[in-house]
Amino acid sequence: MNYFDELTASMKEFLATLKQEYELYQNVFALAEKERAAITALKMDDISALLTQKQVLLEKAAYIDERVKSLRAVWKEAKHLIDHAVSQEIEDFLKEFSDLMQKLVSYENENEQLFVAQNEQKEKELTSIRMAKRANKAYFGQSYKTVARNTDKRG
Repeated sequence: MNYFDELTASMKEFLATLKQEYELYQNVFALAEKERAAITALKMDDISALLTQKQVLLEKAAYIDERVKSLRAVWKEAKHLIDHAVSQEIEDFLKEFSDLMQKLVSYENENEQLFVAQNEQKEKELTSIRMAKRANKAYFGQSYKTVARNTDKRG
């Protein structure tokens, strides 16, 4: 096997490893979609579980990324030296990978914004409830529940 064949074999290994990492990020995206539903429904336990699952996948992806770091450097130099079909396949896949990552980052940012907005809305609701309770106490000298109970008894 000559140098160029060995280089092509290394780049095929690079592609196979990238595909493993890509699959992990596809799974992260699927979890992000589930996370959006949980955020919308304000299911905090589900959100927490999904975040934990995503963290595990991201740690695996980081491990794989560390493994291919040296091959990325070789790729930049080797892409013009290896078999054109293999080079084109890698270029196409890297574009697909980049598109997925952009989509994932955008989706995650939207989830974060939605989560913040949902929390702000709930905080406003809680503030309104607290203010109503204080007003009832100030005007009636008792809590809202006590006023409601006494109203129900009187008819």
